[in-house]
Amino acid sequence: MAEINLLPQEYRLQQQAKKRQRSCLVVFFILLIFFCGHLLGLVGKVQFYRRELADLQQQLASLEAELAVFAELEEREELIEEGRELYKQLVQGDLPWSLILREMEGAARLGIHLDQLHIDSEGRVIVLGQAAELASIASLFTYLAQSPGLDGIDIDYVRQGNEGQWLFSLQGWVRQVGGEL
Repeated sequence: MAEINLLPQEYRLQQQAKKRQRSCLVVFFILLIFFCGHLLGLVGKVQFYRRELADLQQQLASLEAELAVFAELEEREELIEEGRELYKQLVQGDLPWSLILREMEGAARLGIHLDQLHIDSEGRVIVLGQAAELASIASLFTYLAQSPGLDGIDIDYVRQGNEGQWLFSLQGWVRQVGGEL
């Protein structure tokens, strides 16, 4: 059988154009749905990463606080280590430090301001300081001369400073105990 088409040629072209339009609209809506789904997925990922970032920032804040505590502990450990080193040096020098420091503490109560106390490895003691009155320096000299831990205390110099105070330097030796310093 032969196909007879009584419709005009333009009608058939219009129908094909409408089918193509519908197909394009279906494809467009399918692509739009995929795009919207992908966009929603990206928004979800962004929200997830924002929550992760907020959690990480909270963890960072807590770690910074712990780090500050750790840094303080490290500083204390360094001070303890310095103290240990100083103690080792003290022990190796065999100087009667506690006795000498107690005597210096007693001397400071006599109105003397001690600027420097130096004890070298040979046991030589140098005391530098200042006082408002010469009598205070004389009292310090007498106190140190009578101290059981020091020998040969002598005045190196006494002079008046710019502000009216008396500057002084005393020298002596750590008393030998059992033939050693």
